[in-house]
Amino acid sequence: MTQQSWLGLGAVVLTTAACNAAAAPRSPQGWSPPSAGGNPRPGDALVTRTISWDVPVYRARYVREFLATDLKTFLPGTKKIPAVDHTEPLTEAQYPAVGSVRRVVLADGHTAEEEVLEQDIAHLRYLVCRYTTPAAAPVAYAVGEFRFDETSPASTHITWTYSFKLRDDAFPGSWGFLGRSFFRVGFVNSDYADFMDAGRTAMLAWAATLRTTE
Repeated sequence: MTQQSWLGLGAVVLTTAACNAAAAPRSPQGWSPPSAGGNPRPGDALVTRTISWDVPVYRARYVREFLATDLKTFLPGTKKIPAVDHTEPLTEAQYPAVGSVRRVVLADGHTAEEEVLEQDIAHLRYLVCRYTTPAAAPVAYAVGEFRFDETSPASTHITWTYSFKLRDDAFPGSWGFLGRSFFRVGFVNSDYADFMDAGRTAMLAWAATLRTTE
């Protein structure tokens, strides 16, 4: 896979949260992850990156405001990976309801679809699939998770984990452990790490505008 392909892949797997665009919704029964390895399965070998940070904000307020804020606020992108432009609802259920699905549209026009798998005051977990760029063909799906831990009455510890499942029938996933290692070094721990760091910076700046208590 070329460096350009890695960058194209990064352009479509950047998703977490917030609907701000109108699209014709369809019922949750009308949407399902792609059949070609698109569902998370116990035992799947994933390539994962995790970062964390603390904010001086009461957890209940932080989570409520986080879920109500446009995704583009949190994902400004980098020189190599486009920012999120907007999201479009695809189901009658609205984000952040479990089972809700939305399309994430990036600044370069590429898209992916995201389904909320779990959500409560302590965490948000979501599946990402149906990438439009050919560069994402080796990826079966990605799973992201935000965890919100209350460390004091006025402080919250946030942990953001993003995991990629590569297809078993395409490079680099077809190379097993070695291919996953290439993907980790060539993309997840480099360009995608920069993208996540930019997101953390944006989220810290946003959190600074919130009150520390209810």
